[in-house]
Amino acid sequence: MPMNGIQKIFHRNAGAGVPSPFDHLEQHMEDIVGNGGVLKEMIRPGDGPLVPPNASVIMHYAGYLEYADLPFETTMDVKHPGLLKLGQDVTVIGMELGLLTMRKGEFSRFLLQPRYAYGDLGCPPLVPPASRVLFEIRLVEILDLGEVEEFLQLTKEEQDAFPLSKLINVVDTVRSFGNRCFKQTHYQKAKEWYKQATVLLRSRADQSVDEKKEVRAALLPLYLNLSLVELREENPKKALKHANGALDLDATNIKALYRCAQAYVELHDYKRAHRCLVKVQAKKPFDPDVNELLKTVTLSYKDNLDKERELYGNMFPGFKSPHGRRWRAGRHGGTQAANMVPRLAFYLHLSRRTGHYSVQQNHSSLPGDGPGAENQHPRPSVCSNPGSSPRHSPKARLRPRPPCQRCNSQDSLDELQMDDYWKEVENISRSAEKGGCESGNDEEEQQKPPDEGEQEEAWLTEAGLVRLFDGSLEADQEQEEESAVFLSTLTRAQAAAVERRVTSLQQTLRRRNRQHLPDVRDIFRPPEKDKEPCEDRGGSESAPSDASSAEPETVMNVDVAFSEQALTYRDNRPRLAVQASPDSPDDKLPNFRLLRDKTGQTRVGHLSPLDMKKVRRLALVEMTALFDTAGVDLKAHKPGKLKAKESGLFGVPLVTLLEQDQRRASGTKVPFILQRLISHIEEEGLDTEGLLRIPGAATRVKSLCQELESCFYDGTFPWRQLKQHDAASLLKLFIRELPHSLLTVEYLNAFIAVNKLPTKKQQLQALNLLVLLLPEANRDSLKALVEFFQRVIEHQAKNKMSLNNVSVVMAPNIFMFKGCRSKVTEQQEFSMATGTANIVRLLIRYQNLLWTIPKFIVTQVRQQNMESQRKQNKERAVRKLLKKITTEKLPERAPPEENSQGFIRVQAPQFSKVSMAVQLTEDLQAADVLTRFLSQDSSVAVKREDLCLYEIGGNIKERCLDGETFMKDLFQLNPTAEWVIKTAQ
Repeated sequence: MPMNGIQKIFHRNAGAGVPSPFDHLEQHMEDIVGNGGVLKEMIRPGDGPLVPPNASVIMHYAGYLEYADLPFETTMDVKHPGLLKLGQDVTVIGMELGLLTMRKGEFSRFLLQPRYAYGDLGCPPLVPPASRVLFEIRLVEILDLGEVEEFLQLTKEEQDAFPLSKLINVVDTVRSFGNRCFKQTHYQKAKEWYKQATVLLRSRADQSVDEKKEVRAALLPLYLNLSLVELREENPKKALKHANGALDLDATNIKALYRCAQAYVELHDYKRAHRCLVKVQAKKPFDPDVNELLKTVTLSYKDNLDKERELYGNMFPGFKSPHGRRWRAGRHGGTQAANMVPRLAFYLHLSRRTGHYSVQQNHSSLPGDGPGAENQHPRPSVCSNPGSSPRHSPKARLRPRPPCQRCNSQDSLDELQMDDYWKEVENISRSAEKGGCESGNDEEEQQKPPDEGEQEEAWLTEAGLVRLFDGSLEADQEQEEESAVFLSTLTRAQAAAVERRVTSLQQTLRRRNRQHLPDVRDIFRPPEKDKEPCEDRGGSESAPSDASSAEPETVMNVDVAFSEQALTYRDNRPRLAVQASPDSPDDKLPNFRLLRDKTGQTRVGHLSPLDMKKVRRLALVEMTALFDTAGVDLKAHKPGKLKAKESGLFGVPLVTLLEQDQRRASGTKVPFILQRLISHIEEEGLDTEGLLRIPGAATRVKSLCQELESCFYDGTFPWRQLKQHDAASLLKLFIRELPHSLLTVEYLNAFIAVNKLPTKKQQLQALNLLVLLLPEANRDSLKALVEFFQRVIEHQAKNKMSLNNVSVVMAPNIFMFKGCRSKVTEQQEFSMATGTANIVRLLIRYQNLLWTIPKFIVTQVRQQNMESQRKQNKERAVRKLLKKITTEKLPERAPPEENSQGFIRVQAPQFSKVSMAVQLTEDLQAADVLTRFLSQDSSVAVKREDLCLYEIGGNIKERCLDGETFMKDLFQLNPTAEWVIKTAQ
């Protein structure tokens, strides 16, 4: 095996008398064979007896050569390592000798001389000839089949005379093999081991009364395990047979009754399932699994009765429900609608253990023929109807600009320099008349408004709750459990938002699949008076009032869900009237700050993709609940189909741009063209007066755009000749030429509707959630823009570009993108102007707050992860074994006694100092851990700001810790996590 430069240096030093790494190790190791052939160092002790000869073991191991960073052979990355029999499967003699000195749970290192490893020949190409080898071994399980093999070789008479205590030991060993196979989901093999153990006990003859009691006690867990295996293999009849066998041994056994109930549910025998569960609940009234299954059985039985009523209603048209209505069911929609609310009630149950919100099932409140959405007020939308946008309208420059005074105020909404807004609209229109950049995606498919119920379906689909309304999908146990876990962690307002969408969709499905037959009483019934609108419901003309200016609080509470805070605000203080007028009173921007969290703030990008997926679902539900609380009805829109370019720079979808840039530089998060335009403007200096406001010549900008398209990636574009105002115009052109808005078409209306929320704090909370909902490419590009805008504002003394100036200039470029062509009235356009400018202003001013993940969402993610783990390990016996194994996931982890003594083990696998023990104190922060690590490992070439301490495992997948995170508080929140130092991603 060829040596690299570092290995050659070590060999040169070894030849000069410098000890090698293995020489250092053997000084602290114990000679277990007496001749130095096998040396042992115990890292973590085990318990129980030593490994007996000819036993079978389950272990994690890794083999290392001297000077090698990576193992030549390892099972550390294997979730379930195989069973190895000593003397048969373990071929390295030194490893077998080492295993004979180990106990269950032990973690040790063994240094083997060549004659005890791979000999003088080695094992090419992995192991060179005559090589010393280091093995790290963690012994997971010891399974001794010696007694089992001896017993099976006996005759029938000898087996009957065999002592019962030894027979019980043999049966326990066989059952442990079955448990191991079950944990690895090898259900067929597990069933074979369990059946073999059952046969060994059943075949014993001439039993005394005491022996029969012992045999029955040993048979009981075997029948229970067989029943569970059959349930996992979806054989409810066989599962019921084994569960009844367990009940024959112990008629009051809770597990047997619960297994019977599970089998009856699969067989749709809900009466018997209910009978069994009532007995179980009497002994365990607060068990969440029992209560959950009992609720499912009750609702399923009621659902069956409803289906029978509908069936007989169709068979006999004169048959009526107890409420006096005829029962009708559509071909598909009737069944869907009938199943939705029971399924929702099952998911959103009140858990006495967790205290989460419950949606009580009430058939009288099911949607029928009520007014529903017909009473909702329409709201002007930026992208509601296909047409032409204001900047493309030929009358755009002829419209009189509303009067406005120029002011240098940074905080006054009514003093925004709206004159700059209308100038920018004129510049955009003029640029469009000149031909723009000819991106070639002007043709847009006419988009029809969403059909009735389509919006609720889209919302539920995006929230990952398809199964709440689509009963035609094939049963997917994993998706069912994921939905149950997700919905069980929702707050009161969040659950109400989900219920509201499901109920609305149910009403639509029933109406869609039912032919309306008018009743004579309905024809001559006097018209009902319109209901008075509730005070907490806002119409289409509502906008923020001076309620936010009167709000003294400037602290952002991220521990409690935003929608819950909004409910408290709505219930405790009357909502002031709001008007969308430029003459509204002063609306100051407070200096909001986040409450200090000892477990650290979580910024966007600090969580793993799996957890970010959960964050996005929760943010969608929370954002909808927040708007529902304020009475704002959101109407989302699907992006129209455009003939977008598949390559180039301008008029290319953001995702396509990033894909072509990532082929040149992996890990790119912001398009190269956007980065380069920003950097060029900054290189020329941010002191230029009127930066971003004064446009470049339209003809010159068009020519530069075309030149960039052809020369940008070749590196031949003359950047030195590019004027700063032209570069700013190209930047704005790039933003508005995107086929779809940087804020996405789906959430563009939600961004604008933020202005309807009653307080500035709620507006920021909604923007925070909307930022989390943006796709990663849009979110990262928007962050790069607002950071650039902030740097421009910092030079306002010279460039005369204040926060208000930048906001009103950039608002039409961000909100009036090329793919959106809507016809709006002048009044709507004026209202949109002030609103969009305010949104841009908030994005710039509070960007540090908006790009963080609220603590209550992170807490819900942790709850979901814990609940998922709980649901995957329902069987207690299996869960105990899994807990014993999974808490020892990495061999480098600190011993359990370290944690009890206030220590944590910090791993650093990327660096020479692999691990480090750190004592937990009240004041220890994540930044202190990094500082201590760098002081102990001077060979680290990575910059301090590029390193991050990660929280991995436990109730979170992966999280990069904030430097001000207090480690002791976080450890108490997630005691099973691992702590790893690595470069920030």
